[in-house]
Amino acid sequence: METMSDSDREKGAYACECAGFTKDEYLSLCPDWGNNHEKLRQFLAVVRNEAQIIRNDEIIDRSNISFIPKNWKIKTHNGCGKIIWDSNDVRLFKPEVEISTLEGVELYKLLSGRAVLDVTILLALVQNDLPMPLDWKNVNGTLYFWGTLFEHSTTGQLGVMGLKFAYELEIVITPLDTEFKVSPVPIFK
Repeated sequence: METMSDSDREKGAYACECAGFTKDEYLSLCPDWGNNHEKLRQFLAVVRNEAQIIRNDEIIDRSNISFIPKNWKIKTHNGCGKIIWDSNDVRLFKPEVEISTLEGVELYKLLSGRAVLDVTILLALVQNDLPMPLDWKNVNGTLYFWGTLFEHSTTGQLGVMGLKFAYELEIVITPLDTEFKVSPVPIFK
């Protein structure tokens, strides 16, 4: 392997500086200038297209619900483990029914067995400003995340959390005993 000249090293340091590295960040790539260059090996794998960089906020821990609205608790939750968010891995599913509205409990039963998205995905999308599939923005109304059901702590009423597309994104919980417009539901492909 060809060794680098001092001029090459200086150019590398200058390139890191131009890219926004601080001196400490640059020096952390080669902690003791000795044999431990694990960070550089990892970086080299990315440069050679042998690995990819994944931002921490793209990793969704489906077993950790980061927000539960006041007076609500989790009744059921189908999410577990960690996933790397990719909007290409989901699609909208439109239940095939003859009517335009359905009581929430019936709609929940109709979706049984489908890989519906849970509330951890909804919260990660909103809290981390992750990219949503473009067709979600064309949904007229609210996208519900049926993978998690909530129970009101005093009334026992069941509810599902959704993302309402209005002037701003708004998170809502709708009780299951209300009529739901039969509209597309986000599911995993």
